Amino acid sequence: MITFLKNNQIPYKEHIPLSEFTGMNQMGILPLIVYPKKIEQLKTIYLKIINSKLSFDILGGITNTYLSNNYQRDIIIVTTKLKGIEKSDETIWVECGYSLTKIARKLSSEGITGYEGFIGIPGTIGAAAINNSGAFNSNISNVVKKVRLLTPQGHTIDLNNTELKYTTRNSVLKNNLEKGIVLCVELDITNKDTIENIQTKIKTVNTFRKSYVNFQNWRID
Repeated sequence: MITFLKNNQIPYKEHIPLSEFTGMNQMGILPLIVYPKKIEQLKTIYLKIINSKLSFDILGGITNTYLSNNYQRDIIIVTTKLKGIEKSDETIWVECGYSLTKIARKLSSEGITGYEGFIGIPGTIGAAAINNSGAFNSNISNVVKKVRLLTPQGHTIDLNNTELKYTTRNSVLKNNLEKGIVLCVELDITNKDTIENIQTKIKTVNTFRKSYVNFQNWRID
């Protein structure tokens, strides 16, 4: 596998302590982590893993992620280097590793509404599209037009919003009713508002979120 990664110029790390990977006090060693920088590299390593019948997980943001001390996978794919975007007048395609908070900030700053509640939610757009993430009246199911998948057979397919069968924090992808990995997500950017109104919404979200965190930290002695 190492020779394969080198030949395909895919960055990787070997024998990483679990505590170093997650930022939490955990035992264990992860044998191999790969960091594809291009979608083609993600496709290549995914199909190699499938054909080699290796165990794997695909993770986006992993800081403060708790993995069992017994957690074992042959390979972990980290997608956070996959941050390409392709924009048209009505939609934007975002690669799976793009931060949900960052894309929400970017679109909000351009006068596009519906993304304000995503600001502050950790994780990637790819994970959000699987989980139907959301908060404060912003839900992925309201803004996703399509999700592009790579199947274990090597086919690239697009699932539209209806085919994704979104329900509360769920989708056909989360239920494994559709097999494959998320390559990129197409988002609707047709809903516009003034920057002032959007900024007001963001401030309201931030205020509520901070007050909620403070409430969670309250303690009765």
